Amino acid sequence: MSPPSRRAERLAVGLAAGALAAGLVGLAALTDAFRAVEARTGDLRFRVERAIAPPGVADSSIVIVDIDNRSLRLYQDELGRWPWPRSAQGALLDFLAIGEPGLVAFDVLFVEPDLARPEADSAFALAQFVGPPTLQAVVFDERGADSAAASAFERTMLDRGRRLTALERFALPIDPPVPWAPSYATVDVPLEPLLSGAAGVGAINRVPDPDGVERREPLLARFGGRTYPVLALAAALGGAPGYSRLAIRDGDLELDGRAIALDDGLLRPHWRGSYALRPYRVVPAHDVLNAYGQIAMGAEPDLDPAMFRDR
Repeated sequence: MSPPSRRAERLAVGLAAGALAAGLVGLAALTDAFRAVEARTGDLRFRVERAIAPPGVADSSIVIVDIDNRSLRLYQDELGRWPWPRSAQGALLDFLAIGEPGLVAFDVLFVEPDLARPEADSAFALAQFVGPPTLQAVVFDERGADSAAASAFERTMLDRGRRLTALERFALPIDPPVPWAPSYATVDVPLEPLLSGAAGVGAINRVPDPDGVERREPLLARFGGRTYPVLALAAALGGAPGYSRLAIRDGDLELDGRAIALDDGLLRPHWRGSYALRPYRVVPAHDVLNAYGQIAMGAEPDLDPAMFRDR
């Protein structure tokens, strides 16, 4: 039997390589399919757990002031379309302050100044300065890029570095950094007066799975060589004054001495129910603004601010 020709050898090698590539593509597709199935079964488990969870399982100390569509419609003539003037945020905070809440966290980003009403920014900053401890939101971007070079550039752009300097005082005292905390190159930072009067900051980045559903959340984010909490963790800590409650031991994140169970550095939240079911108390923003106006007019408010005490 004669030996195979070079052409036949090349054909055989090409077929083998093609088969290997097809096998790898198929394996990757199969892996993605398994991951998708696993995610969906996780969704089902969450629904079952939520269905059997007792109504009182949600933390009653959490109250949500919802800037909902009805609030936007009712106050469109007075406040205009969203975004509202910062004086409205100040009014919300002034009313909450009467009730003496334990902490207020804004899940809204205030990066740009209110050019139409410059005095509104000052009103909001003053309400925060004299009011309850307040958390401001930040958003990190460009994951995995060169944060050192980007932050040097941003220092020349963001109020000549004043915002970034104000941000740095809210970095967690974690050293060395944990490898599972995602690193980012850029950041959207609130106005410097809001940062200066805040009790802390928290990231509100979205981290969805490939199908667009958010099932796991990071608790930490790295930027400019420093580590920052997400908004939920910052709220649980009570802002920067509670940072001492957090620790890293053997690579694990601990809160009050108890390890937080993470999945590849991400937390699987214990959802207490859909927003429509109102597992936490929700107060529409228009009710708060209306009650604030009633107090300003010397009338008894329809909404008792005491409901926010220590919440």
